[in-house]
Amino acid sequence: MAEKLGCTFRYYDPPMPNAETLAAFYNDGDVKIIYDVPPFHSFDAFIYGNYVYITEYHNNTKQFLRINLETTRDEYFIPEVITEKNYNIRTIQK
Repeated sequence: MAEKLGCTFRYYDPPMPNAETLAAFYNDGDVKIIYDVPPFHSFDAFIYGNYVYITEYHNNTKQFLRINLETTRDEYFIPEVITEKNYNIRTIQK
């Protein structure tokens, strides 16, 4: 996907209280945040097909999200809340 979009994906986990961030660094020097979380939250992410799948953690709760990486360059990445079932790699359809 990175080659298709002409970018590199990078994950940052800076020292607290800053948020964790997943960003796309494009070959032309542009940078676009894909997903970040507020302080005291964390997340795991994996790319599958045209989407990044995210589990966001806060205290004892989990939220599952999906973000379409084919978003045009001049628009924001928009996370879509999905169910745990739709997050399972065995049930994801390309």
